[in-house]
Amino acid sequence: MVLVVSIVVCQCMGWSWYLANDMQFYIISPLILILFYSRLGGVILSVAFVLGNFISAGVLTNVHNFSVSIMQRNKDEKGDSIELIYIKPWTRIGPYIVGLLTGYILYKTKCKVKISKTTILYNATSRTVLGACVAWVIFACATGYGGPVNALLSWKGIVPLSRLTYCCYLGYKFLCITYGAAFIVSLAFESPMIGLEKVILGRAKNTEIYGVISEMI
Repeated sequence: MVLVVSIVVCQCMGWSWYLANDMQFYIISPLILILFYSRLGGVILSVAFVLGNFISAGVLTNVHNFSVSIMQRNKDEKGDSIELIYIKPWTRIGPYIVGLLTGYILYKTKCKVKISKTTILYNATSRTVLGACVAWVIFACATGYGGPVNALLSWKGIVPLSRLTYCCYLGYKFLCITYGAAFIVSLAFESPMIGLEKVILGRAKNTEIYGVISEMI
């Protein structure tokens, strides 16, 4: 029963779906590990599983028009994303393969890995990858797929905090007191300037409108 509970959706305990996934992955993991005796075979099979994960999830999302979050449904969404994607082993095996590969590498190296190459890779890619992750959050929120994340980031309550970020940046070494000081500095200097700018621009805009109306008259 544990083997099929995530494939045939019939559960008395809804959260037990991952036990089925975990058991299925555990059963096929020796096949991958055996192929690692030739290294290339294990790598090829692992990559095949991960690609299968990507393709199956992508195709199902495209066919059924699923949203990016199970908490938010599209208007023309077809089917249940939890049943078709969220709990299925073929869309969940990717992280398991990553963990399996990590364990294999640690076993082969006896947890003694020279970190220099890893450091090079991290320094070469970390900032760009971080930027890509932030860009994805912005993209998802701007296109209506942000769900609760978009609701949080669009909340007006955090707008005052967003105005303190520049002042915090200038005094980041004193992080414990930075936001308090930034709040005072913002009230003393930035907020009055913003208010003055609105007044000046508002008057200029009104003057321009009055001028146009006068010319029309």
